[in-house]
Amino acid sequence: FLTLLRTTPQIAYWGIASLAFIYTRLELFHLQPTLPFLALIFADPKIYRARLSSAALIILLLISIRQIGRNLDQPDRFYEDSTIAISAWLKSHTRPGEKIYLLNTWDHIYVLSNTLPSIDPWVHYLPWYLAFPGVQEGIISDLQVARPRFIISEALPGIPQTQVESFVATRYLPTTKISDRFTIWEPK
Repeated sequence: FLTLLRTTPQIAYWGIASLAFIYTRLELFHLQPTLPFLALIFADPKIYRARLSSAALIILLLISIRQIGRNLDQPDRFYEDSTIAISAWLKSHTRPGEKIYLLNTWDHIYVLSNTLPSIDPWVHYLPWYLAFPGVQEGIISDLQVARPRFIISEALPGIPQTQVESFVATRYLPTTKISDRFTIWEPK
């Protein structure tokens, strides 16, 4: 690494910058917006040799060290114990390829539990997707047709906030809680 720093400092800087992106518990992809600015800083030889590049290098090192220290003993993001628990529960209570619906949680549970989404086309449950005209109505229509045996939700508010949540609350009952994070809903 030090050899790279002496011969081609911009490669070393990029290596240090990449440290902040290699840890699986990085808070999603929040550092990606910094990439264009890093590219501009390190692309111009006049800038990367200046004090600005030294300051950027120190900041990147501090961010990387902070991320490493904060997340070193944590499990990989999206594979926490609760996610493994819900996936195991679904594997034992569903057939391979059975259709379920994940309400307000991440879609990798479909893969981990060997299940499929009950809506087609599949739309992830994110507010900006649901805001498009007709998306919620399409989800509700698919749920009425497919009538999945299980809907899995995470951290729903007491009062339904979306049409989909209202649909689930009126047609399904919360029956099982898995690891204080997930709720299993079954048809009434």
